[in-house]
Amino acid sequence: MEILLAPQNLPFSLSLAFVVVMGALQLLLGLGDAIGHVAFDADLDLDGHISPFEAALDWLWVGKIPFSILLILFCLCFGLSGIGLQAFEHHRSGSFFPPLLAAALAFFITIPLLRLTGWALRPIMPRDETEAVSPNSLVGRDGQITLGVARRGHPAEARVRDGHGKTHYIMVEPETPGVELRAGDTVLLVSRRDHIFLALEYTQSNLQD
Repeated sequence: MEILLAPQNLPFSLSLAFVVVMGALQLLLGLGDAIGHVAFDADLDLDGHISPFEAALDWLWVGKIPFSILLILFCLCFGLSGIGLQAFEHHRSGSFFPPLLAAALAFFITIPLLRLTGWALRPIMPRDETEAVSPNSLVGRDGQITLGVARRGHPAEARVRDGHGKTHYIMVEPETPGVELRAGDTVLLVSRRDHIFLALEYTQSNLQD
């Protein structure tokens, strides 16, 4: 407890507290539904090549595991790595690493851990390959923002069901500049740009148009 409450370990303690809060929310909002369905495997390799940024996202399972789950895993790995480093240093020297140094070291440990834990988690997310759908087939369907605030250039995670009833987790940003789409908003997917879907807030007027 002394290590968790030490000021030098505040970033790691907050990360672990975030994991507890988000884990409780996921249970209340239906974590079982998220894991029991399909995470959308974004088709990044449309032209035979992808950018380094997209390759990094793909390596970290972004688009293949719900982003909310990845965020929890990241904070868990970061918090545990940082606390472990500080506990080791405290045992060795009787003091802690400076917070910025400890955070940097923990971050570099977290990235491969996130890759490893994501790899371990994917098998419990069943896929029915006979019901594979094209990403473009989701255009025209409605979904719900599940995490974050979507703005132009800053996508957020959304949940959408395909024609087979499977749930996909995709990244969405509003089609109209200046519009914000928040968690809980229902949206209408109107187009796709690479691995990002553009959406309108779902209203009766959208249906009439």
